[in-house]
Amino acid sequence: MLTFSQQQIDIFANHQDQLFINDMVTYLRSCAGKQADNIFDKTFETEVRLLIDKAKAYGYSNHQDVYYFIEVALICGEDFETNPQYQWLTDNLKRNNPQELVPVKQLYDAVLRTEQIDK
Repeated sequence: MLTFSQQQIDIFANHQDQLFINDMVTYLRSCAGKQADNIFDKTFETEVRLLIDKAKAYGYSNHQDVYYFIEVALICGEDFETNPQYQWLTDNLKRNNPQELVPVKQLYDAVLRTEQIDK
């Protein structure tokens, strides 16, 4: 039977997180198109890390949920939490009880519907 020390588990988890961040940086760069030509990967990485921290603060920690949280931030703007237009979204995110967390994919879908209506 294999056993892993906590240090080994932490190293693996950190590596997985870095792979996710790298994938998100690549994705953001592809979304930004020509606008991304003069932006360093470190800038994207910093933004991704900030959004990951925000997602975790709301209780979303798995990569799929974090991905959708980042998508919401891309669609609504990084300051969506203070934008009155998205008060409903912020209210849903601020539920403190983990059992009451609204799946972030549902919020993402609602944002998409809202944005299509507004256009």
